[in-house]
Parts: sequence; structure tokens; C-alpha cells
Amino acid sequence: MTTPSTTVSTVSPGAPGPITLHQQPAPRATGLALWVEAAGEAQTIARALVQSFFVPQAYKPNIPPRASQEEVNAALEVAIANATGAILLGQSLSTPSFEIDPLTALQNIYVVHGRPGMYAKFKVGLAQAHGHRVTDIEYGPESVTVEGQRKGTDQVVRVTITMDDAKRAGWATPTSQYSKVPADMLWARAASRVVDRIASDALFGIASLEELETDEPAASVAPARVTVEDVAARAAVAAAVEAVRQPDGEPDAAVEMIDERTWKLLNAEWVRLDVIGPGMKDRRLRGISTLVGHPVEAGSTLTAAEADVVLSTLQGLRPAEQRAHLERLCEILGEPVPDAPPAPAVDDVPPPSDEELAAAAERTAPAGEEPPGWGGLR
Repeated sequence: MTTPSTTVSTVSPGAPGPITLHQQPAPRATGLALWVEAAGEAQTIARALVQSFFVPQAYKPNIPPRASQEEVNAALEVAIANATGAILLGQSLSTPSFEIDPLTALQNIYVVHGRPGMYAKFKVGLAQAHGHRVTDIEYGPESVTVEGQRKGTDQVVRVTITMDDAKRAGWATPTSQYSKVPADMLWARAASRVVDRIASDALFGIASLEELETDEPAASVAPARVTVEDVAARAAVAAAVEAVRQPDGEPDAAVEMIDERTWKLLNAEWVRLDVIGPGMKDRRLRGISTLVGHPVEAGSTLTAAEADVVLSTLQGLRPAEQRAHLERLCEILGEPVPDAPPAPAVDDVPPPSDEELAAAAERTAPAGEEPPGWGGLR
């Protein structure tokens, strides 16, 4: 971040000559204030993404069946908070040569048992982005060896993990991934250990997901219950963050807003999805509000980023072809899902008449023979 400066003019009394200009740094925000500002920006991005098809299920709102609006809002705030944390962690791990953008962070960083982790292959990518070498020496279902060398040194680290190691440690159980993709799991463990030793300053001890999922039993952690008080507290924090970002309460001029072309494309998608007729404006705005995570009273108030999320979500829906897409559309609109047309029951099909049965028998009777009667009735 470039430090802003202030130009100060000074003139020495009685000293003729040109004015001397001195560049003095302007007061800069503290590290914590910068972090709060970054958190606000990350939260805005997270709010726009958590209900899109571009993030994994782990970052989507966990809304229980027949949830009240209060529960829906609480689940949404939790999802936004989790996604915000992942985006911030991705930014803190970024380098000039390896920028972890929000979508990449959400695709690769997860929380397991209360600890952040990332896929081993992503850890290797970060180490290589810092210039460190990571090489596979052996790769197989019984044994994997990975070698690493720290940039600018002669230090070489070699780690071998065998299936016997995995069994002794309790990682390889009949239902674990070790029984399905053993070589991949052994590699993840070995590669993660190599990276921890040659690039600890780049990853700050963040474990791989493959390690977190097997090192701690899932039964030891109970799912968190979100209360109304929790949501209120988060809302207060969000308001404080927004106040830091816009202390005068005026819109941020740097935020790009929706343009006319995108708004026309949105309306075209609503028409394709048959959201038309009386009340369509309210239905569309309600759907947009669901997707961006906050009330929207007019389309002109959407940011460009929010509009892109809404447009991409609508373009991916094919409710006429897939019932799951119809259910998703109804969820977005806050409307009940129509019942699927029932298949005709066997009992609902009327039995054939005597004339139909006789005609069928006549068509199948051998030549020269009289077709049989039906139950003795002609």
C-alpha cells in the first residue's frame, strides 16, 4: 500500500530565494485499522458469493427445513462470516507472485475441527510460489516419498510415508480415503510435512485438510448453535466495519455500480425463468435480495459485483429441465415448490372392455381358429 504524503511549503525569514518543499508522510492507519478495512471489503465479497454456484457447499448457508426467516438470516450471517475469514486468510498468505483471490481461497481453504486448513496440493503450490522446490521421488499405494529444498540453501528434506505408517497411526480405516485413494492420501501427508519444514514462514503452520480430517475424531466436536444474540453481535460488528469504511455515511465512489446492459440481461433472465406478470417486480427484487444477502429495493442500488453474481446464478438455472433447478429457483424467490405431476397409478387405469379384449384376441388368434372368449363371456 502506498503511503500518502503531504507537501509542506516553508520559507526562512529574511532568506531570499526559492521556496523549499518538503515531503512529509501523512498520518497512516494502524495495522489493525487496515485489517478492519480489509475485513469490510472481504465481507462485501463474501456476502455476494456465499449463495452462488461458485463456492463449495461448506460456505453456503446451512438452512434447516421449514426454517423461520430469523433462522435463515442467522445461517446466512454465519456463512458470510466463515467465507470472510477464508478470504482474509487467503490474502494474508498471498505473495506478489501468487495472489490468492477470493474465489481461489474459498475453493481451497476450509475449517476442520475449528482449525483452518488447505489441500496439500495448494500448500505445495504456495511453497513453489515462494521459490522452494518440491519433487515427488516415489509415488504408489504402499509408499510415497516427497523431497523439498528451501530456496537459496542446500537444505534438502525428504519424507517417506508408507501404508504401514498410516495403519499404525490410525489414519487408514476401512471407511477412510486411504482405502479408496491410498497413493493420493500418502502423498498429501508426505508433501504437507515437507512444506512445513522448508517453508514454515510462508504458511505459518497451517495444516493440510487431509491431516486435519484424520488427526482428530469428528465426534469430539459438536456443531455450533447460533443464537439470536450471536447474530445481533455480528450485525453490530458489521455496522462498525461499515462505519470505518465510510465514516461520513456517503457512498464509496470507488465501488462500481450496475450498468444498463447488465440490468437488461438480468431482466431477460427473469423472463426466461417465467418470473413475469403481476407482482413480478416484487418477486424479482425478493430473489435478488436473497442472492446478495441484503434487502434490495431498486435494481439501481446493486453493485457491479453483486449484479454479476445474480446474473451468473440465474443463467445457470434450467428449471424446465431439472427439478433441482426448479427447487433452487423457488428457494431464491421465497416461494413454495410446486408438486411434481404424479405418475398415473396402476389402479387408476380402467380395465379394458369386452370389445377391446375380443379385438385383441382376434388379432393374436391363429388363422382359422375362433378367438377365445373372456371368462366365458362373449
